[in-house]
Order: sequence, then structure tokens, then C-alpha cells
Amino acid sequence: MDIEEMVANCNALIICCELNENTLRLINKDVLSALGKHGVIVNVALGAIIDEEEMVILVVLVWMFLKMSLMFLRSFLNWIMLFSLHIVLL
Repeated sequence: MDIEEMVANCNALIICCELNENTLRLINKDVLSALGKHGVIVNVALGAIIDEEEMVILVVLVWMFLKMSLMFLRSFLNWIMLFSLHIVLL
């Protein structure tokens, strides 16, 4: 069983291992994606175990997606309000 399979069945990942050539950037985008959008990471080890560049990219992408979804929802609600106002005025 690899780490992606183990993480896919978890809600939280607590990292507490030593940093060496085997654990350097052990937590990459594949592991982060397997953890899911509701997953929580607690890193009590050294920071280099997590590939921070890939983590930041994923966080920014999720944030952008949520922001765009909210903008779409607001615009959709505005159209509904305008349409109902048009019906009332007729």
C-alpha cells in the first residue's frame, strides 16, 4: 500500500518523521489530492517533508475555484431577481 492509498481513507494527516532523502518532499500534489478538500495536515516534522510549492499551488487553485463559484452564484441570483422584477412590472 502506498501513501496515496493510505491518505485517501483519512480525514487528517499528522506528519512526524525525520527528514532524510527518503522523506524529502514525501507529501506532494498526489498525496494532497488524495487527502481531499476537507483533509487536514498537521506537520510537526521539518517543513521540507511537504512540497510547499505544490501545496501553495493547490490552495490557490481551490481558492480561485471557490471565488469564481461565488461570483457565478451572485450573478445567477441577480438575474433571478431582475427576471422576477420584470414579471412584477408587467
